[in-house]
Amino acid sequence: MGTRSATLCRARAAGRFLLVAVALLLVLPLSARAFNPAYQSAPGSCAQNTESVARAVGDLHANGVLGVYARTLGVQASDRSLVRAVRRVLVIGVVRRSAVTANHGCDGHGGVFSVGGRTLYAGETVGVKMPARLQARACAGPAPGCVAVAIVAHVVFPTNCWNLNSGGVAVLVYVHRQKPKQRKPKRPDPAASVAFSCSAGGVVVSLSNGRSATESASFTVNGIAYGPLVPGASKKVVIAIASGTTDRVTVSSGGRALIDDRAFTNTCTTPPVTAPSASAAVSCSAGAVVVTLSNGASATEAASFTVNGAPYGPVAPGGSQTASVPVAPGATVSVTVISGDEELIADQPFVNTCTATPAATATLACTTLFGGGTVSVALSNASTAELPASFVVTATGNQSGGFGPTTYGPLAPGADQTVSIPVDTSGNDIAVSVTSGGAFLLSTTFPGGCPSMISL
Repeated sequence: MGTRSATLCRARAAGRFLLVAVALLLVLPLSARAFNPAYQSAPGSCAQNTESVARAVGDLHANGVLGVYARTLGVQASDRSLVRAVRRVLVIGVVRRSAVTANHGCDGHGGVFSVGGRTLYAGETVGVKMPARLQARACAGPAPGCVAVAIVAHVVFPTNCWNLNSGGVAVLVYVHRQKPKQRKPKRPDPAASVAFSCSAGGVVVSLSNGRSATESASFTVNGIAYGPLVPGASKKVVIAIASGTTDRVTVSSGGRALIDDRAFTNTCTTPPVTAPSASAAVSCSAGAVVVTLSNGASATEAASFTVNGAPYGPVAPGGSQTASVPVAPGATVSVTVISGDEELIADQPFVNTCTATPAATATLACTTLFGGGTVSVALSNASTAELPASFVVTATGNQSGGFGPTTYGPLAPGADQTVSIPVDTSGNDIAVSVTSGGAFLLSTTFPGGCPSMISL
């Protein structure tokens, strides 16, 4: 058997071995020469009998068949890295169920040929390619921390010969046990409060889920489901109660009672009605968000409001009132308007994009001969501006004490103004500057001023 195997793998390796092989075949009895494809571990086979992947791959490489074997495994690598690439993907597995495969031999010159069927028995060890999804977890099993995983391999290498065997083979390979992912526990943070409201005609139930919650919360109010409410959200529910009658309120969340069967009686004789509403917009002229608070004409009771916590009203049925929330140009302010138990505007942001468009020019006019003159500074705010503009005018060198700084305006959009600055006869340079809102609009110098041309 071993001699026949040696003949399969080395028959063409060198001419001088051919005569020895033929002599042995003639001397040995037929039973010893019979080829058994299930066992090839004699010296001279394609690989020695070993469970060492490194040793087997090295022997296959020496026999010149590693490139062929690598291609059957789907491994693409250059000759320099071929051994390393094959060693990285091969592991030792255990045949799970007996199976018949197509066995192959090698000729010693890199050629591989079919030699018939071979039975792989359950429990035999084979070299097998570890699936890519499991390669990072591969371990030498069985061992502590390793678990067996069943795969189906179509190319295997029995460890008693490391010949190529093809076919569907169920193999057990070993991988490190996966650590279970730690999941943060999800929890809601439900809360509820109740209060009777004559204007609502019953009990107002306020439901909320805390901002620190990590899960939505669902509620049951008198057997009716509400929600779920995401973390930080709230909702109001009204349980109507007829005048002069009593009803009970129960609120629960996740099986826990938040309000436990509390009784409420409607003692309101004539339930009043309000019809509150609110609207808001940025006013450039006011420099604020102007909030209009209204009570509907169909209301039977005055409505009261809070704007960002400040009280307004009461507003009679059909009436209205305004409130201002200051906001500087370029700034943002949030507005919340509440009337009774109703949130009319919920933390809505408003941005003040209003701007002024100031401009300034300066001209020098000198009196002839006698010297002196006037610097005329023209100030203006564009007609397209949304805010009034103020100006600061300064001049130096024109008088012993200079001029300004002097503030002018505010000039409404589309308005203008001219400032006249007297100039003496000294002939000094005159420096003029104009700022608006801290920004320079003009900074200019008139060299030599307006000297006198007549000497007295």
